[in-house]
Amino acid sequence: MDEPDDDPCLAALERLASTLVPLFGAYRVPPEQQREIVDEAHRIFLAKWPKLREPDAWLLRRIVDRCRMLREEGDVEETPE
Repeated sequence: MDEPDDDPCLAALERLASTLVPLFGAYRVPPEQQREIVDEAHRIFLAKWPKLREPDAWLLRRIVDRCRMLREEGDVEETPE
């Protein structure tokens, strides 16, 4: 696997790790879907990488949007009020 120095997305994911763990918990995303979300975001990130102005913010927004989409589609449990 690539080292974070070689892959700007992996470096961004490392910086965001302390945010992603509670985010996935808040949206009640199961581990297998967490991996799918991150993998999808990673692929898109790398395709857009040269043009991204704020890579960490872009990556976080992509992951949050996907978590919201899963909740709206009913693929994860609703968070209690």
